[in-house]
Amino acid sequence: MKCKNFDPFDHFIQSIIRFSLDAETGWVTLRASLDYELMRRFTLTVLARDGGGEETTGRIRVNVLDVNDNAPLFQKEAYVGSLRENEQAVQSVARIRATDEDSPPNNFLTYTITSASAFPDYFSIIMVEGYAVISVIRPLDYEQVPKGMIYLTVMAKDGGKPARNSTVPVTVEVIDENDNPPKFSKPSYIVKIPENIIAGEITTTALLDRELKSEYILIVRAVDGGVGPQQKTGIATVNITILDINDNAPMWRDEPYHANVVEMSPINTDVISVLAVDPDNWENGTVVYSISPENPFYTINSSTGKIRTSGVTLDRESSNPRDAVLMRTIIISAVDRGTPPLRASASTTVFVNLLDLNDNDPTFINLPFVADVPEGLPMGSSVFKVQVEDPDEDKNGLITMALQVGMPRLDFHLNTSTGILTSTAILDREQIGQYHLRIIAYDAGKFPRTTTSTLTITVLDVNDETPTFNPRVYNVSLKESVPRDHIVARLSCSDNDAGLNAELSYFITGGNQDGKFSVGFRDGIVRTVVGLDRETQAAYTLVVEAIGVS
Repeated sequence: MKCKNFDPFDHFIQSIIRFSLDAETGWVTLRASLDYELMRRFTLTVLARDGGGEETTGRIRVNVLDVNDNAPLFQKEAYVGSLRENEQAVQSVARIRATDEDSPPNNFLTYTITSASAFPDYFSIIMVEGYAVISVIRPLDYEQVPKGMIYLTVMAKDGGKPARNSTVPVTVEVIDENDNPPKFSKPSYIVKIPENIIAGEITTTALLDRELKSEYILIVRAVDGGVGPQQKTGIATVNITILDINDNAPMWRDEPYHANVVEMSPINTDVISVLAVDPDNWENGTVVYSISPENPFYTINSSTGKIRTSGVTLDRESSNPRDAVLMRTIIISAVDRGTPPLRASASTTVFVNLLDLNDNDPTFINLPFVADVPEGLPMGSSVFKVQVEDPDEDKNGLITMALQVGMPRLDFHLNTSTGILTSTAILDREQIGQYHLRIIAYDAGKFPRTTTSTLTITVLDVNDETPTFNPRVYNVSLKESVPRDHIVARLSCSDNDAGLNAELSYFITGGNQDGKFSVGFRDGIVRTVVGLDRETQAAYTLVVEAIGVS
């Protein structure tokens, strides 16, 4: 019930709000609803005045009667109590109290337990000193109570007609006593778990690794919370087998890989075996090998990792840059057969050293061998340099050169290592105008390979020869009656030089003072220029000179 101090001003305001007076009839009427719990009594002062101005006052006392318009109200929204299991004596669990602002008998309250989550017959409720006390009248067994908690609903009902009620939840916690020893469901356990399990009824303290330990035998002892002699234990054996998962990728062994292979090796020639290990079991630990990217020169056994030649020609001297790389480097990848499959973190590389085979002939590189040499050079002059190569290695590529033995005349010497050809005699074009030298190149391999070629040396002419008339003296008889331009003689003159050096020009240098004769500048034909008169001059002696053009 609400308690409120009397406030005259508030009383006055409440009276004005809730009551009105008819000035003519004097009836007092209610303007607003009244609340017993807020104000139980009103005192109204009424003023009456007549037409002469006389007035008087009177008081009206209004008592407010209570009706049951308030439900009981619990002091708490919920109550919690506790008790120990197995207690024989009656135990108080909770003290509950509710209030009702109505007046008697509307505010007389009764309490009942309307529901219980378990063991409803074990609880009672009685009034003690204005409180509803909930008690347990029989011993409770913690192990029989779900999760050790019982949930009650208590109702408070007032005495009004009709009655009003309210409910409140009460939670009762049953406190466990150490009255049961630990008991395993089986005396021993056999468990198979994945190696990377992180939790369980038997909890792992770290990630399990089957590759380090595949089986555990645990002796498990369960101890309850009892003290001293009251403490109880139970024992069980747990056999744990760790199951494999694919948690290991293949790892390469014996890196780096180097192999020696003779070039031109036939198909299926063994190169090398690579090895990657995977500590997982069965398919998870089975490694599959492959060449990646593909290499046309080699094959690999996907199970054993053995690498062999594919049959495509291995040519150490190949000029193809891509083939040269593929012949010397094999990139291998490894992956296991697990699900999902795991691949080695990096591929491995096999470095192949191609061993040389003497499979290449020496090759002349400045063909055709043609040289033009002026005659008359001093002995020891460089005439030509023969250039030759052999892509083979070491002795297989070491080249020696020579001039073919048995040639009728050797006016030259060839340096067998440098290939420089020098003259061993003064060359005379008029003696030998052209040489054809047979040059041999051979390597130093166990079974030498040779190459031959012909060097043609043309001896160039130098103007070192004097023109010669044949015969040196010409005797000619003429009739004096021969006409002008008559051919007197055809001079024959030769020059052993060649080309322009052998071209001659003819001049009459003596005996032709009166100009009766001429000679062809190029053809050497002597002709008459004018008619001849024997009686004037019966004989002429002409001197003709032949001169080279250059």
